[in-house]
Amino acid sequence: MFRLPTAVPRSRDLISTTAVFAGVDQPLGRGRFVANVKADTSRFKNNKDLNHSGGDADVRLDWESIGGLSGDIGAYHRRSLYRSDPSNQNLVTQRDLLRNSGANARVQLGMTSLLAVDGGVSHSQSRHSSATQNNQDLDQTAGNIGLRVRPSDLWSARIGWRETRAEYPRFVTDGVTGITTGNKLQRHDLDLSGVWAPTGVSRLDARLSYTQQEQSFAGANDTHLWTGLLGYNWQLTGKSRIRLQYSRDSNVGESDVDLRLLPQAEFVTQSRSDTTVRNAVRLEGKWNPSAKINVDTSFSHGRRKLRSLVAYNTQVATNVTERDSLNVFSLGAGYQPIHSVQLGCRITHERRGTDGTNNNTYAYKVDTGTCHVQFSM
Repeated sequence: MFRLPTAVPRSRDLISTTAVFAGVDQPLGRGRFVANVKADTSRFKNNKDLNHSGGDADVRLDWESIGGLSGDIGAYHRRSLYRSDPSNQNLVTQRDLLRNSGANARVQLGMTSLLAVDGGVSHSQSRHSSATQNNQDLDQTAGNIGLRVRPSDLWSARIGWRETRAEYPRFVTDGVTGITTGNKLQRHDLDLSGVWAPTGVSRLDARLSYTQQEQSFAGANDTHLWTGLLGYNWQLTGKSRIRLQYSRDSNVGESDVDLRLLPQAEFVTQSRSDTTVRNAVRLEGKWNPSAKINVDTSFSHGRRKLRSLVAYNTQVATNVTERDSLNVFSLGAGYQPIHSVQLGCRITHERRGTDGTNNNTYAYKVDTGTCHVQFSM
């Protein structure tokens, strides 16, 4: 559904979803073949224009050869309702179906030795059905290679290089001439990561990366920054565990969800916000009081730095920096009375605040509750 600004009356709806799953998990010698497919249909009580059908399909082949050589290859396709975030100026509340598809391959040499080399390639494509969102259509190809050292079972470290090539084919459209201009980008990441497990019940993982990103669109923001992650897993008891994580990262290109349509003027095309950097803290916990019951909860707080691009006839006229914050709390529980039946419910609260004054981001508050019943064979 939509995340509407706090100044707009909050809407309510009741949504029902019916889904069918099927899958296969078949060992093949020293490898394994896995395939899954899901088809679903969702119906809205009040916003009937959002009724839609979706689904997922993915396939993966894991393989292992002699000499410590292993890897996997896979592909996927997904179709779902896109969660739109309308702006204060133009409350676009139409249905937008997002299609994601892609393929990837990974290879590793030296699984159990002191040194291991790994690498992979991937390609993905996303397409929006709504004309107001299709400037977020994205084609992306990425590759990585790395060297890992593992002196003992207690710790390991890896240094790696990532290359990304991406294009937004409909990045901005001139409101006067109708000419569409794309935006191509190149991104380079140098990663240093490591894992340390001092005890059998605790684990520390970390990553530090230096990122460089260049874009072809005139006036778009080239990026040079440090990103990273620090996480700690702790097994409290045999039935409970927690994870605390801090991350600092940025999206590839202009891929954040904020599309801003300005008040009508013949020389103004549109603007959008680029998440230059996001800092986030997340705490999550899981509890399994019995083999049939599971409970999980999480809380996250994130702050984004947004760079707003306001386009005039495919040229950037203003470039404004703003910030916002997002708090998300989630609580869920599941119960499996018998092997073939699963029950579960979840409540989620989201609240976003902003300290900007240019209306390229906005405050909102939303509460959702879901329950499901799943039968399996």
